[in-house]
Amino acid sequence: MITERKLGWIHSALGVRLALVLAFVWLAIAVPFLSVYRGGVRPFFRPGGPDNHDFAQYYMGAVILRAGRPDALYPTPFATARRNPGWPDSSRMHPAYEELARRAGVGNTHRFVHPPPMALLLWPLSFLPYDKALWAWSLGMGMCAWGTCLLSGRIHAALLPREHAARSALILLAAFSPLMMKTLRGANITPLVSLALALGLSALIRGSRNVWGAIGIVVAGLGKGVGALLLPLAFVRRQWRILMWTLGLSAAILLASLLVMGIQPFLDFLLRIMPAMNQPDPFNANQSLYGFLFRARAGTALPPGIVTTVRAVGYAALTAALVLVLLARQQVRESAPHLCAAAALLTALSLVFSPFAWDHYSLYLVPAWAWLFWEARQSRGALVCALLAIALIWCPLAAIRDGSLVRWMPAQSHMLLGHLLCAGLATRRLCQRRPGPSMPMPS
Repeated sequence: MITERKLGWIHSALGVRLALVLAFVWLAIAVPFLSVYRGGVRPFFRPGGPDNHDFAQYYMGAVILRAGRPDALYPTPFATARRNPGWPDSSRMHPAYEELARRAGVGNTHRFVHPPPMALLLWPLSFLPYDKALWAWSLGMGMCAWGTCLLSGRIHAALLPREHAARSALILLAAFSPLMMKTLRGANITPLVSLALALGLSALIRGSRNVWGAIGIVVAGLGKGVGALLLPLAFVRRQWRILMWTLGLSAAILLASLLVMGIQPFLDFLLRIMPAMNQPDPFNANQSLYGFLFRARAGTALPPGIVTTVRAVGYAALTAALVLVLLARQQVRESAPHLCAAAALLTALSLVFSPFAWDHYSLYLVPAWAWLFWEARQSRGALVCALLAIALIWCPLAAIRDGSLVRWMPAQSHMLLGHLLCAGLATRRLCQRRPGPSMPMPS
């Protein structure tokens, strides 16, 4: 007979370690192997071959740089394109880029549209053939996904230090989520960005003085721009060392990129790519407010008036969120739940009002799940909202192989609703002055 005493390890640090081991085996070994060798987790997700991998753009950024052709790094967007220039049907490759892609066996697939310094960081990939580089990348992203689970558990420990069973549940819930599997299957950079955000938030909570928090902010900023969301929180927390490290690392990477690539790729990115990246995307995996409006209009183009209105509301919402963080600066500075709520609010709003927020971008909110676990213990209403927010984000229905589950239009934007719920809970927490678990003050 199984007694409570025999199951006591579940409520101890041993249970957390076991959860981390299971998560590691799954994320860093099993899922990358299934994603590359099988072309996707076929029993559950829609099948797809290597041409569907986002990895091609990262590999080509490295190849272009090694070939000494930084002038060929970026494509030329089509004037009539309805999507961002990273899509093959929305831009024309530079002839040198096209030739190098043909030689590498990459072909006509996703284009490199990240900031120029990202190509410099990806440069080591160019020393491997495409298929071997894909294996290395998939294993690396699996490690990043596991690191996100690890740091989310540490954030949970700062909020609920004695709740080992809940921490184990959080780690396993994130590791075995369809969201995590779909993200790794796509071989995109999202797990690295999510790890970087978790690293930055964890450093802010611990009052860390080392460079790792700054590295997280810089990498998340280069990857998808979301690292900048942690800078106001570092300012409120008076983490001057992190801010100085962030400034110094950013300047060093920028200088190195200019020395290696010259000014032309930066001009191409600022003048050609960035304006086109503001183009809202109608694809059903877009879980932003723009994506919802596209689906509500049966995929027809959004009138300029609607786009302008949503953009203005988005800027106003982010400004209001920053004002709220400043008004609650005392709680954000001293209370871990308030700091996590501020990070969750800014991240969720950036996803809601982004021109395109692919479903796998919801991985950015996984570190905030630790705070949602804490929030769920505060009241019955918070419990329902927190669990619903996690459930809506946990499984991207657009990835389910059986398309009948997503034929109902509102269901196609379920992750958007999860982001809104998360932002609502975060706003409620910041409006409350009752402190939570305290944090070490930075020296």
